[in-house]
Amino acid sequence: RKELEEGQAKVRADLEGVLFRDLTAPRLELPAKGTPQAELLQLMEKRHELDRKYWEDGTITGAVYHGEREHMDFVGKVYGQFAFFNPLHASLHPATRQMDAEVVAMVLRMYRGPAGSCGAFTTGGTESILMAMKTYRDWGSATRGVREPNIVIPLTAHAAFDKAGHYFGIEVRHA
Repeated sequence: RKELEEGQAKVRADLEGVLFRDLTAPRLELPAKGTPQAELLQLMEKRHELDRKYWEDGTITGAVYHGEREHMDFVGKVYGQFAFFNPLHASLHPATRQMDAEVVAMVLRMYRGPAGSCGAFTTGGTESILMAMKTYRDWGSATRGVREPNIVIPLTAHAAFDKAGHYFGIEVRHA
């Protein structure tokens, strides 16, 4: 037991060393008054550069999807133009709705979707996995009568599979 506790303490210390290194001006509560924009932008720039330093050399995969800095700046500018639009309100944002439909059509064409195919946007890996698992659960129930769905995943699978299993009543078996 003592050896296990010592091992856990070492793992915790190592993890804390990685997670808490480089913290910049930690804030644990809302300030009494707003931070001036220039000061906040300066802090965000410092944090932005800090976040970039561990992956910008291109040796990390799967955590950051990027091109060169110029491309990322371009994508950020385009994203910023639409960041506050809610595509659920399609009648208020016709251009956003059009871009959504165009991308879905491109992907359907790329994957040779048959007549009647459709698609939907998700906002990231976790949501994509959740929606895929819900879709398969619903499809299995409707077309094959599956009442106790399960999925077998490796221990290294994304945590969203376990989350989806919990949310949607799907047994998750780890191999």
